[in-house]
Amino acid sequence: MKNLNLVFAIIFLFVNDIFGQNNEIQADPVALLYSKAILKTTLKKHLSILASDSLEGRQTGEQGQKKAATYIATQLQKMKLKPIIFQEQETYFQHYRIGDEINTENVIAWIEGTDKKDEYLVLSAHYDHLGKENGKVYNGANDNASGTSALLEIAKAFAMAAKNGHKTRRSIVFIFFSGEEMGLLGSKVYVKNPIFPLDKTFANLNMDMIGRQENTKDDIGKVYLIGANYNKNLKKLSQDISKTYQNMQLEYEDKESYYFRSDHYNFAEKGIPILFYHDGSTSDYHQTSDDTEKIIFPKVEKIARFIFFTAWELAKREQALKK
Repeated sequence: MKNLNLVFAIIFLFVNDIFGQNNEIQADPVALLYSKAILKTTLKKHLSILASDSLEGRQTGEQGQKKAATYIATQLQKMKLKPIIFQEQETYFQHYRIGDEINTENVIAWIEGTDKKDEYLVLSAHYDHLGKENGKVYNGANDNASGTSALLEIAKAFAMAAKNGHKTRRSIVFIFFSGEEMGLLGSKVYVKNPIFPLDKTFANLNMDMIGRQENTKDDIGKVYLIGANYNKNLKKLSQDISKTYQNMQLEYEDKESYYFRSDHYNFAEKGIPILFYHDGSTSDYHQTSDDTEKIIFPKVEKIARFIFFTAWELAKREQALKK
């Protein structure tokens, strides 16, 4: 314990020496330590499995999507994250039906907070994709094995912190949605049948396509914060996180109307503040060429750590986020 405290002290002094006292938030040495658990090597492992031909494009209701759900749940169980109670059973699955023929599931786990445990921060990513057509597989490496892999690594970082006695004040919920490509159906089901009360859900951080960039000369820290212009508090917090922990190139333009096109939108419609993290790329979007070898893993790592820092600050701060 003494050695760990020494590490925290050294990190704290180092960070404050670099960034000074001008930021509205100060770097938390605990967050800095556990952010290092988010690794590009493990991101690549997860993504290579999720975007492999053997999962056949993870189309909602098909066997590839079921395999992906099982893989995600197995990882969450290894992290010893809490399952949910669904239909009076402990499980990681929120099952639902689409029409009469399609059975599918959201995958959900959570970490209970401490003194503000009845307030919930939802971190999300969709894990489904387009399946296959005419013998060709739409692997969806960037869309959205990238966000799914990032969410798994972020969950791991929080789980490690909690295991070592560093729980956040508020509870954190990790949701992996299916049905996104069919019309944001998994998140629509969730907000209609929430596992955790929506009136106590104070924000949703959603990640979808975070592994590519159009211009190879861009910094790997370039990320689009879709929806930031709708909530000045989240926008300001993101800017402070960038200044305090790691320099990001924050962009806010939404030329493709992404605000309406991923699972955060169903939370936003319920009045819940959202941030949607996106890389801004359109290359190979919904094409069979969206494959693992095109993913920029240092970029996924950097964005995932940025999301982790943001979530950490939201979940531990004294004042709740203003809507």
